[in-house]
Amino acid sequence: MKHTEAGLKEGLAMNRKGQTFINAEILNENTGKSKKISFLIDTGFDGYLQLSQSDISELGLEIKEKSLSTLANGHKVETGIVKTKVKIFTQEISNFPIQFLPNGVAIIGTQLLRDAKKMILFDYEDGYVTITGEAKLKKEIKLLVDKIV
Repeated sequence: MKHTEAGLKEGLAMNRKGQTFINAEILNENTGKSKKISFLIDTGFDGYLQLSQSDISELGLEIKEKSLSTLANGHKVETGIVKTKVKIFTQEISNFPIQFLPNGVAIIGTQLLRDAKKMILFDYEDGYVTITGEAKLKKEIKLLVDKIV
């Protein structure tokens, strides 16, 4: 399978600015409401998933925890966690924690990629991205990178 085909299988896309997105479906298991959302892959976010308060409200998700957080710019905002079903990486995961911010954007963080044992490859020259969990491919790429470095 070509990298671009693997990327499309995972619902990946890269825009002209090099921003990379992955699609996931968020489901409210109690009401049956669901929404497909395009998440920005943010390698600076070490969490799992983040949504805006409006997405949480639209889906009717129950807020489990609230706290006050300090953003990178120093502003304090109320954040929270909801737990619900997520469809991502061709998997369904129940009771999945999603952080929300009042005016947040939909982002996916490195913790989700780490826990899912995924490797992400960005090709900015050709404009595509691939996420793989294939052990053989990951090993081959690591050997190649070790030779270069």
